[in-house]
Amino acid sequence: MLVFAPFILDASLTLLLRLARGERVWLAHKEHLYQRLVAGGLGHTRTAFAAYGVMAMSAGVALTVERVPREAGVVVAVAWLAGCTFLHFLFVRRFST
Repeated sequence: MLVFAPFILDASLTLLLRLARGERVWLAHKEHLYQRLVAGGLGHTRTAFAAYGVMAMSAGVALTVERVPREAGVVVAVAWLAGCTFLHFLFVRRFST
């Protein structure tokens, strides 16, 4: 699950923010991070390669969590999720449409 955590976080945070703003979440929108990156000038190719890089880093984190003691694995996983959440908000703010 850690491999896909950045994408799960993006979907979850986008949905929660739209709910908090009182928006109808069942309607189409362009607020996911990858949509903002493409619209912000990064383009489809660079956005895709950025996503591949994030997924590779997530895989590295998942492998690390598997190889270290349980307590250390929890710390690594929580730190990764917190970092992904922080970066999500940072990039969403930077690439607001």
